[in-house]
Amino acid sequence: MVRFHPAEPDIILKNNVDIAGFKVIHTPGHTNGSICLHQPGKIIFVGDALRSDSNGNPRPPSKTMSADVVQAKASLIAISELEFDSLLTGHGAPAVGNASTKVKNLVKDLKYILSLSCTF
Repeated sequence: MVRFHPAEPDIILKNNVDIAGFKVIHTPGHTNGSICLHQPGKIIFVGDALRSDSNGNPRPPSKTMSADVVQAKASLIAISELEFDSLLTGHGAPAVGNASTKVKNLVKDLKYILSLSCTF
């Protein structure tokens, strides 16, 4: 992995604080300080907390690019509990139109896959 030197932030964004019409959602996993910016019912910018394919279908965070996979999974679940029409990821095409349902279905599918693998 590439090592980066931390930068000093201009401001500290705290969880559930509003900034410029967006709610800050703390979503660690990719990095310790990862956040999403959310306008309820409208849009969410998730950065690298999620990925999407070329059709805008959400994909789980990358295991190899997550500083903490357990936190990344918890952040995915937290994102799935929000309502938004459009999802903008750091990598992949935007998911436009009922995007929160697509994320909820992703979590549901992943939980099902995990439950199958645990039965062996």
